[in-house]
Amino acid sequence: FNEFKKIFYFPRVALQKSMGEKNAHLFSAHYNLIDFVNEVSKESYDFSYNLTPNKLSALLHGQLDSKYKKGVFFKAGIPQFTNSWSRFYNDYQTTKKTELFNNTDIIRWSLDLKDQRDENKKLETKARSGIFFQVLSSDVRKNWPVASFIETVTYAAAKIKRPLYLLYGPGEESLMQPYLAELQMRKLGIIPLCLSFSDLEKDLEKAELLVSVDTSIKHLGAHLGVRVLEIALGPADTRVTGVYPAFNYILQPTLNCFPCRHSSSCEKSHFECKDHLNGQILAEIILNILENKDESIGKIVRSGKNNFSIQKTYNLQGIWVSLNLDRPMTAEDIQKIIRKINLYNEMEPEDPISMDSLYQACQKNNLEVEKHEIEANFKVVSLNSKNQLDQAYGLLKQIKQFSRIKKDASELKSFLKLAKTWNQGSHGYVYQLPVANKIEDNFMFLRSLQMRLNQFIEENENKHHVSRSASQREVTNEEG
Repeated sequence: FNEFKKIFYFPRVALQKSMGEKNAHLFSAHYNLIDFVNEVSKESYDFSYNLTPNKLSALLHGQLDSKYKKGVFFKAGIPQFTNSWSRFYNDYQTTKKTELFNNTDIIRWSLDLKDQRDENKKLETKARSGIFFQVLSSDVRKNWPVASFIETVTYAAAKIKRPLYLLYGPGEESLMQPYLAELQMRKLGIIPLCLSFSDLEKDLEKAELLVSVDTSIKHLGAHLGVRVLEIALGPADTRVTGVYPAFNYILQPTLNCFPCRHSSSCEKSHFECKDHLNGQILAEIILNILENKDESIGKIVRSGKNNFSIQKTYNLQGIWVSLNLDRPMTAEDIQKIIRKINLYNEMEPEDPISMDSLYQACQKNNLEVEKHEIEANFKVVSLNSKNQLDQAYGLLKQIKQFSRIKKDASELKSFLKLAKTWNQGSHGYVYQLPVANKIEDNFMFLRSLQMRLNQFIEENENKHHVSRSASQREVTNEEG
């Protein structure tokens, strides 16, 4: 944290508790909050940045006295968005998503920050030595199981002639005890390092490779230019918070339940995603990463048949992308990238990414894709968007019918499933579709969806050069 000259701690829990304590002054939380805002504001900052899209941070951000605000904030009780990405980030966090951007990209764009990644830094590995392992996280579902870790380092110690380190922090001694006991019993020579987050940097920046579960240490290592193999388990959604810089690796389950929800427990009787972590395969992957043998890494995972896939991260025209190493690049992969670029171009019409520049970026990253494949898949994505537009007209017409005719609950539920199918393919993200027991309770949702459909139609007609028919004009102009 050397970059920060001053850190203000926001006492959220203490403020909340004081509102319910019988001995506290009725307005103590209010007064303490005013004192906090005044303390920060007296610094007279030129810029303030809100990195989170929640209501509390937006309200707090609005109270701070800074010349320029970046990210969401409240003004006179109304949320303010500093650019289209800031608004998108707010919607993106409150919806169920299909086409996903890495959170770092969205935050960077919403705050108008330039891409300052130096991908060449990762290639400078001559001065680095040692492999670091991070097995614990803030969520037990993401932790690396003891048996799998021990199996991995047993094979790694025999094959990889480099020092091996096991990282953990103060306060994690009890959680680390099973790992340390096994290492001591087997005399594997793994060096345990108990370091605070602030002391970790000087040791970690020397690492040749960091093998880590989804936790802050993973992001710190990547920031320092260390190559990272991320082991994603439980609720680790790599599409959103995967290791960010290019040329890193992500090993993740291919199970339908992955990733699970942060707010709920595992839906299985046990953590099935951890059952298939094969230590020997992991050790082979580590060895081949050190030797820069991507093709061999893909073969190892493919031959293992253990419900895992391995991906490599890329920076394609400033957009984070992860692609499978255990199979060739598919049309679906290309279409996902194009959908991301199309959405980016909608947000940044003055600085669009062309299909030619995408092809050049693929060539630069040694991705095996031909220019005609990109062009053909761009047409497919455009055709799908046109089909979604046609479906939007039909759904809008059905909503108008629901407004006039009494429908029973089963018909309404069938319609909502149809609406969800359309919504999952539209504009990159999906609104939740609740179905209440009483029909009347669903009409507010239908009204919301009606507005969404009209917005979608308006946004996409010009983009796809579509003209409405007379009946379609009647449907979109009529009030529901």
